[in-house]
Amino acid sequence: MDSTALKKKVMSPAVRRIYGYCFLAVALLNFALILFDYFYLEELPFGNKTIRDISGHYASKISVFYDSVKGIKPHRFTVEYMEEYHLFKNAVLANNGTDAKKHALTLFEKSEYMIDSPYGSGPFSSGKGDGQLEVIKNNIKNFTGADSAHDGFRVFFLSEDIMQKEVHEKRFAFFEKYMMPVLQRNYSRSIDGHGRYYDHFYLIDRWFVYFFIADFLFRWCFSAVFVSKKWYLFPLRRWYEIFNLFYPHYALWPRLMRSLPLYIRIRESGILSDSEGLIPEIIHENADIIAREISSRVLANIFLQTSATIKTLSAEDVKKIIQGEGGEKLKIMFTDISRVVIRDVLPAMSDDFALYLRNIIREILDPWLTTSIAPLVRAVLLNLEITIQDTVDSALYSEKGREENIRLMEEFINIFLKRISEEQNFTSVRENLASFMEMAGRELAAGKRID
Repeated sequence: MDSTALKKKVMSPAVRRIYGYCFLAVALLNFALILFDYFYLEELPFGNKTIRDISGHYASKISVFYDSVKGIKPHRFTVEYMEEYHLFKNAVLANNGTDAKKHALTLFEKSEYMIDSPYGSGPFSSGKGDGQLEVIKNNIKNFTGADSAHDGFRVFFLSEDIMQKEVHEKRFAFFEKYMMPVLQRNYSRSIDGHGRYYDHFYLIDRWFVYFFIADFLFRWCFSAVFVSKKWYLFPLRRWYEIFNLFYPHYALWPRLMRSLPLYIRIRESGILSDSEGLIPEIIHENADIIAREISSRVLANIFLQTSATIKTLSAEDVKKIIQGEGGEKLKIMFTDISRVVIRDVLPAMSDDFALYLRNIIREILDPWLTTSIAPLVRAVLLNLEITIQDTVDSALYSEKGREENIRLMEEFINIFLKRISEEQNFTSVRENLASFMEMAGRELAAGKRID
């Protein structure tokens, strides 16, 4: 039982497909969480809001949980400012002018401190909120019609008409709709013992990494037992999965590189066409050439060996074989030999063929290593050299490869008998026959067809 049949017996296609889809579900969830983690505090590409801003408005429980993951706490200044605002609002609604003026003055002083702080050092700097501070300034100027944010806050909090119902209702509605959400985006972030922002996303990410490690080890063991004898090459063939096998504490790019193994597993699952992509296209377009090259090299060796054997025959023996029933028997004999070669000889020579093909591929791609696409060519060359042994094994064991070998052998036998049966001097048949076999072997070795 060959490796392909054994593999199918151990794990049915349906089980492999279900497991592949389950893996993709976990990997897609992991990559979605990586993007969520990144854009939680970074603005989304097509907007000026982060996921934290959006979740804080529509799903506050998510923000409360994930703030703890990122070490985020409400900024002390923002908390004090909002508390002072509520005291001011309650005093105004209670028609308590004395307390209202006291809280209004405090709010104005805090507002001045907020807008006068140097860029990068104010209460909005620790949460990357300097841009939000500009939004606050523009909002207050637009609402009050003042020329500066200072004058806008003075009018908003210290004007005498604040106690009028129509005035303070309008101002409170504006503040709670346009100012309060922006203020609440501000936060402070804890610093850990390494001098970096507190970030415990890796505690979530590690469970996915454990799953990826288990998957990698399982497939490695499965490959070693049922698929390939070159078990130690499995990590080299799957080098890109290294990004799945560790969880960086702070670095983002290694996590984003998990898109590479995810993409390849999606392709292997059949969701994307195998014909898409540069490397698969190169392999598939040259698969038939590789199969023909392997078959031709094997047949060339057989013909050259047969030529040496024919030289030991006498002219009378050759004549009887060609003119009698031996011609048909010779055809049957060569057919049987070809089947033995295809079944037993070709697999035993797989390592030699792999080495030969590596040299051929290097010669083909070598001129491109000095062009502008040299890095891409090196990547293609590395991938091909790593996978060449499996490619050769597949060509030798596949039904397509066997059929091609049989077809070439039958073609040779028909041409051989046709040429030998022509009228000629039988005393030189042995030499001519040996020369023909040698010529056939050399032409096949040179990659030519025998017509």
